[in-house]
Amino acid sequence: MVYMYVRPSAQLRFVDCVAAGASVPGVVGIFEVGGETVHVAAVHLVNKEDAASRRAKQLQAVLAACGHDWPTLVVMGDLNAQKGEEGYLYENLLLRDAWYDGLSWNLGVNRFYKSDGGMIPLGQRFDRYLFRGAAAVSACVVGQCRMFRDGHEFFLSDHFPVLGVLDVHASYRGLAGQGV
Repeated sequence: MVYMYVRPSAQLRFVDCVAAGASVPGVVGIFEVGGETVHVAAVHLVNKEDAASRRAKQLQAVLAACGHDWPTLVVMGDLNAQKGEEGYLYENLLLRDAWYDGLSWNLGVNRFYKSDGGMIPLGQRFDRYLFRGAAAVSACVVGQCRMFRDGHEFFLSDHFPVLGVLDVHASYRGLAGQGV
């Protein structure tokens, strides 16, 4: 689930589903923020350990859904990328990762699924914010607590939420002075 809170001054120009033939659950929106056009995609990429090439194709489909004039782009969501896929998935597409401390998927802490008594897999940073152009994103894991209701304790999801704060300015692109 993705929530986006936008300043009233940001103008929404377009929202659509990612191309149906791409097999990528997600939406793409185009916003005008401070004179910059920002393409934002919220996605959920395939979650198999051995599916790196499928994730790369899905991410390329997301970029294609944004069109070819996407100098400023933010891709967010459950990217399911395994450790070591960063270069293959992001750097080749000139996307920067909004690094955060912690793990968004961590069965050692988050007991969303009932334990079968076996080995608990290592946690991962599956949920990401990728960006380029006149955008910068700062991210952190939030909501790492159990909920309580009617005498039961539970987690809302098997992933902890990742909060991202987006700043849009030409300087991040390096065109208006020193880039950040």
